[in-house]
Amino acid sequence: MARVRRRRTPVRATRRAVWHPSSGGDLQLQPPNSGEEEAEQAIATLTLTNRSGESCSLPAGWALIGKGGQHNYAVIPSTRLSYPGAGRTITLRPGSSAFAGTKWHTEKGCPGGATSGLGVAWHSSWIPLSYHGLDDGYQPPICDSITLGTLQPTMNGVNFT
Repeated sequence: MARVRRRRTPVRATRRAVWHPSSGGDLQLQPPNSGEEEAEQAIATLTLTNRSGESCSLPAGWALIGKGGQHNYAVIPSTRLSYPGAGRTITLRPGSSAFAGTKWHTEKGCPGGATSGLGVAWHSSWIPLSYHGLDDGYQPPICDSITLGTLQPTMNGVNFT
């Protein structure tokens, strides 16, 4: 019986870019839940947008937020929750976004509270984050820590209730 040799076609590795530093982040404050006082808890949506010209990948999990600005960011202590579900690797085409819910305890004038100079940790660097308040312009400061939900490919269900 003749032995048939099959040639193996080498698997070609495809390189997919990771989230690019030219990409951007936004933290958009959400209106407080009914009965909840503005001065107690803030809820916001973190949006990470691919502003590069090629697709990129975000690893499964959470996007750490820091304060400080420029090259002097410090990670804000966080609690990481699998909310609204487990994280997964997300491929973003140019112009598309990923989302995560965030929440934090706040009060006006809290010492060291951050409303500007925020950033998202990315590998060994930081990407500046724009923080948008409500229509009245109020931006509750992030006082001492933040709760982070997992990154998701759609905005459905990411906001904490």
